[in-house]
Amino acid sequence: MSDDNLSGKDSLGEAANRYVTFQIVSAVIGGIIVLVLIFTVFLPMFNRVNQAVPPSSFPGPGGVGTETVTVNGRPATPAEKEMIDRQINKPPSPQPAPGAPGAHK
Repeated sequence: MSDDNLSGKDSLGEAANRYVTFQIVSAVIGGIIVLVLIFTVFLPMFNRVNQAVPPSSFPGPGGVGTETVTVNGRPATPAEKEMIDRQINKPPSPQPAPGAPGAHK
């Protein structure tokens, strides 16, 4: 069998070209499948997780005062609740300027 009698067979270069084309087409199809999975499965799942937790369960505006506040195991009085609320919502104290007395080095 000589190299001159290869008229029915493809050359090595043509086979390599077909294989590279196959890899490119496979990568494009795989990328499309991944994008479909992301947009149909994962993104809606993240949206469902956010809807499952009611906003009132987080502390902050709208969430303060919705749960029972206790002091030493008993329900807090309205005055105690107000004092606790003032402590929670107290603005932070300003930091001393660098080099000012009392500033940490």
